[in-house]
Amino acid sequence: MDNIFISVNVKERLHWVLIVVSFNERYIMVYDSLRDSIHDSHVLNEIKKICTTYTHSKYRLHTNFDSFEIVYMSDIPHQPQGSLDCGVYNSTYAEFLSNGNGILAGPFDPDLMRSSYATLLWNYGMLKIQAEAISDSEAPDKPMRYHVDVDSSECITVI
Repeated sequence: MDNIFISVNVKERLHWVLIVVSFNERYIMVYDSLRDSIHDSHVLNEIKKICTTYTHSKYRLHTNFDSFEIVYMSDIPHQPQGSLDCGVYNSTYAEFLSNGNGILAGPFDPDLMRSSYATLLWNYGMLKIQAEAISDSEAPDKPMRYHVDVDSSECITVI
């Protein structure tokens, strides 16, 4: 396993961030849709808690926190101050990264992403109804989601 994606709840800020942990490269990439110094200190405290709890046996000789370089990603879409869209941003970051795509560097429309996710869930629910499935294990495979890269200069490729 190269990377582990973790959604982190920053309780003091009522906010979610995505971190990507690479045990091979020894880094933690932080994808946060909000940035300021006070906010960043709360995020860092949550990451320290995770590092303390889940330190891999390969790094037991290191202190809990010095095994990984922490990199805050900056060229990513950020939510406006006062909005409560961190979940949509977090989900979108994870989706694009897990599909091997870069994070969109251009404008980000959270309403469009919400509609897209709602459509996918509705479609999957309809497939389950048609298959008369009661549980996800009985349901048909979830449909694949494809992204069309209209202009590759709008994406940022991440490691």
